[in-house]
Amino acid sequence: MPQHLLISGPVIAHQHGVSEDIHEAVPQVLRGPVRIGEGPDQPVDQLEKLSQRLGFMWEELQESIVVLRFTLADTELKVGEHVAVEAVRIEFDETPGLPYVRMDEDRIIQVLLNLLPNAEDATPDQSDIRVGLHTKAMEAIITIEDSGPGIDKDDVSRVFEPFFTTKEVGQGTPLGRILGSGAAVTGQAYGIERVPVVKKQAMPAYDPRAVMGIGVTYATTPMGADHTSGYAVGSNIAGVGGKTDPLSPEGQVELARNLKIATAILTDSTGMCLFVAFPILDQPETLEALVDLINAFTGQSLTAEDLLEQGKTILKMERDFNFRAGFTEKDDRLPAYMKKEKLPPHDITFQVTDEDLDEVFNF
Repeated sequence: MPQHLLISGPVIAHQHGVSEDIHEAVPQVLRGPVRIGEGPDQPVDQLEKLSQRLGFMWEELQESIVVLRFTLADTELKVGEHVAVEAVRIEFDETPGLPYVRMDEDRIIQVLLNLLPNAEDATPDQSDIRVGLHTKAMEAIITIEDSGPGIDKDDVSRVFEPFFTTKEVGQGTPLGRILGSGAAVTGQAYGIERVPVVKKQAMPAYDPRAVMGIGVTYATTPMGADHTSGYAVGSNIAGVGGKTDPLSPEGQVELARNLKIATAILTDSTGMCLFVAFPILDQPETLEALVDLINAFTGQSLTAEDLLEQGKTILKMERDFNFRAGFTEKDDRLPAYMKKEKLPPHDITFQVTDEDLDEVFNF
């Protein structure tokens, strides 16, 4: 049965020339339609000029303009992780003159990766699933078509009920797939923006508004919301190694930075428990003992300073890996609601600025 997905409403541009109705796809601050020139290489360049007239940042527009062909290609690469491709044959089909569409590409790919396993479940073995991209007037439409029996007529009226399914537990229900994909995907699926995640990793235990040092760690750790990469709770709450006021942004960046460097080498790279940090911070001889232990095991003559330099190198490599994977400084942020909603009983928001967060890796 075919499933049709309307992508983002109006098409913004076609590969070989942009529609005269582009003004309908952007905020209505123009006076009448705007004609954009013809040619395969011109749409994005001319959209940049148009965005200046609209008064919003080109970077935001550019990030959300996607050629749907690339979206299908990304989906095709990932589909093997979700669908038993040996049982069914998935064909990706597209019409000429593919459009530029303003949309959230990650969310569309997630929708497709939710629909394809559903189509697989309904399709007999050795059958085909066809994924097509088509345009109709000013709309872009993705279709997924399988050869299954379709929806029972008695269930048609219930398909949009929350959590309705005809599958048994353990057979990959839509709800199970959503929840199993984590808090970030669950929030996306249900249109909830108030989700405590960083880089799509859920936060454990501590609210950054009440423990701002751990908030800096959550935001900037390459792994995403990992409290163990710079356990600022020790200083913020317990006063280990000196007290840093958990309700003030002052000193939190330096605290998180130093903890990250030490943790990267002294615990993450040695297999030591994170809580070895407590005696290290309060008893200088503990650090000396750990350095001696590392030297005895490796046959080297490293100093504490040598190890901390290696910790910096590890962090730089992790961050470089993230950047190569497509992350930017903008991903080193806490959810926006934590800067707007006050947390009782202190009635405080997370107050470390984005500019300060960007200083964490300046060492």
